[in-house]
Amino acid sequence: MQAYDDLNIDILENLLKLLPLNPHFTKAEVVDTFRQFQDFINAKYQIAHMSTTEFEIREDRCHKALEILLYGVIDRKETSHD
Repeated sequence: MQAYDDLNIDILENLLKLLPLNPHFTKAEVVDTFRQFQDFINAKYQIAHMSTTEFEIREDRCHKALEILLYGVIDRKETSHD
């Protein structure tokens, strides 16, 4: 599992190279925060032999954590305030 988690971090670091970061956060802080999300999710799935379904659920949760980390939870569509 560690090798897979390391791959996720490598992917995140490559994504961060392409995205403008909020000036209040460093790349290292973003990666550390994602690691914390990932560790929290992994703690829930500490079972040595995860079923395929459990693995897919874990991956979905990691993906959602990454989206929340990168894009937040607020819908930022332009709205008109008439």
